[in-house]
Amino acid sequence: MSQDHQAVSPSSCNCTRPDCDICRYDFNIDLPEQLIDDFQHNRVALFLGAGVSTENPAVRPAQYTLYEKAKSSVDASISPEASFSEVMQAYSDQHGRHRLAAMIRSHLDYGRLFPEVLDAETRFHRELATLPNTDAIYTTNWDVHVETVCHATPLVTGEDVAYWDLPGRKVFKLHGSITSIGSIVATSDEYRLCYERLRDGAIGAFLKTALATKTVVFLGYSFCDSDFQQLWCAVSRDIGIAAKRCYWVNPHESVDGGEKPDNLEQLRVDATHFLRLLKQRLIETGFMLPDSRWSAVAEIRTLAEDAHRHVLDRYPLSRYPDAIYALSYQDGLMHACDWLIAQAFAGQAAHNCVVRATVPKYLELLDERRKNRNYLDVAYIEGFLNGMKLALTESDGLHQIPLYFSFGTRESLSSKASFRRAIRVARHAHKTASTTARRFVERFLDESNEQVSMHHTPFL
Repeated sequence: MSQDHQAVSPSSCNCTRPDCDICRYDFNIDLPEQLIDDFQHNRVALFLGAGVSTENPAVRPAQYTLYEKAKSSVDASISPEASFSEVMQAYSDQHGRHRLAAMIRSHLDYGRLFPEVLDAETRFHRELATLPNTDAIYTTNWDVHVETVCHATPLVTGEDVAYWDLPGRKVFKLHGSITSIGSIVATSDEYRLCYERLRDGAIGAFLKTALATKTVVFLGYSFCDSDFQQLWCAVSRDIGIAAKRCYWVNPHESVDGGEKPDNLEQLRVDATHFLRLLKQRLIETGFMLPDSRWSAVAEIRTLAEDAHRHVLDRYPLSRYPDAIYALSYQDGLMHACDWLIAQAFAGQAAHNCVVRATVPKYLELLDERRKNRNYLDVAYIEGFLNGMKLALTESDGLHQIPLYFSFGTRESLSSKASFRRAIRVARHAHKTASTTARRFVERFLDESNEQVSMHHTPFL
């Protein structure tokens, strides 16, 4: 990477310079309509290789890849064209499996030590996180980026597969995980045993069933990579989908030797940019919400927190007991923002039917708590419901969400001035709620301190 690009965050680079490792392969290709349709109907299986993670050229110069590290530490008798698993086998034979595991651990820990490296390693995963209908992901990578960034539950062993139908996103770790060092598949011997298990074991049986109706998309693999070749054989021959159309996302013109199968269509584009193009098409069809929505939600969350602090600082509950409802409302609003962002990066909230299915449950709770005169919960739920509206609101309407709350007022309390007017007349605007607030504050007010730190937990 050129020196003046080293300080550029990989997630924000769009310079399109021909020598930039980050964005020079961001080609704007036309994606197949059938592939768009398959994504909308949850008929796609994503297979992720090291090229979308730790071994991407935008993350590490070639000499710092795990392959080159291991190759430089074995004797010169190994072939210059040796595959990844052959190099790992030679390293293990010469230095021992324990030292190989230590080298792998150290290599993957590098991102933990340097946030700049972690940012580059997870650029693809951050784009993937908000993509709906990616509830089952398959990877030969050992890192935990799919788990941590995309909120996926890892399935590593055959015993784990028994829980494949648990709610939420799952990632099938076909070559093991760094969190279970004994599960890692690295050497030629381990590859052979792995693909025997894939053919005959529980994970293989699951794959045969799960992929029978799926369109497979490979990302982060080189065609000549033995890892890809063995995986392709397992998928196309042993799993029995050779007749189905599969896609290989790779920006390079050449397949580096070898004959590409007829049913493997190359999409010549960077893997992260492929996700951007795909999401743009899904947004255009109305299938998913744009990622910019979650930035706006995060902004509203910050404004709600500032408003919460303003109420605490300027309206001590000993003098303004009705302010307790504003605090409860703001807690609900902030919790809704937190929920939306978490769900968005788990691939859920971006498909707005998840939000639409959640709202009626809170409307039922709102009606119940109002009948029971549980005004603290009523204020909280009002805030939560207003927060949920953020996912369904166009960007120009986001800042119309009220930041303050008071019973008995019809004014939208979006400013400090509007809340000041409302809180001054709150005891007359809704006498029952005001009396309840005063009794609540009197019960818990600490006589040595005029302020009570009010907080409504995210439980109802």
